[in-house]
Amino acid sequence: MGGDVVHCDIHLRGLAVVVAWNDHDHHMRHTELDIDLHLDTANNQALFTLGRSVLGQDLRRPINLFLFIYPESIESLEFEADVRLPTSAILDHQPPAILDHQPHQRFGCLRFVTSRSLDFIGPQDPPLEEFRDVFHTMNALSLVLNFNIYFNMSPIQPELLRQISSFPSLFSPTNRRLETDVRRADLRTLYGGLGGRRINTVLSPASSALPGNGTEEEVTTAEKAANVGLQRPAHTSTPPGRKRQSR
Repeated sequence: MGGDVVHCDIHLRGLAVVVAWNDHDHHMRHTELDIDLHLDTANNQALFTLGRSVLGQDLRRPINLFLFIYPESIESLEFEADVRLPTSAILDHQPPAILDHQPHQRFGCLRFVTSRSLDFIGPQDPPLEEFRDVFHTMNALSLVLNFNIYFNMSPIQPELLRQISSFPSLFSPTNRRLETDVRRADLRTLYGGLGGRRINTVLSPASSALPGNGTEEEVTTAEKAANVGLQRPAHTSTPPGRKRQSR
């Protein structure tokens, strides 16, 4: 990487965020998630993960749902400090948790442009019907290529903010691309060793269908169109342009 790029060693877990995007009808949508940021320039590895936990009446423990953002798919990543939250989030009937109304509260924004949709990861037998609204929202987000992530800057240490502010240079076209941290992206390690799977709907973004809906022909045709050039083993989630290393 270029000499002007700051060294980053970030392992930030469970940061509460608001994610905003425009749907296919150009309406602003938003949702509250947590983000894990893992980025190590010394090893040239990274993985960003958006997540949410759900707990149903018949479940003994929460189920975590994830959206994987692979570094190879990030076309650009901008950081802006001291921004306003989306109006739709502020005026929501239940304001987001990061809006805690403390004095001198400051918000930052990470603006992503990706070359492909995100991988929506869940357990082998996801409770689709019980959490239909959650799955619809996360699936809709997984299909967009432009989205903004807002977070409260106030509790974050200055050194960590300095490293986050360097993200635009790390993902600029002039720098060598970071590669996916394959250990963290290995789906076999999720859910207590039971493994996770990719559960993105393979239908069009305009569809509200969940995985498993639609005819077999519709699903097969759409899946082929969505995954041209991508060969994914059932138990892994491999980023584009990268072959899995032998373990």
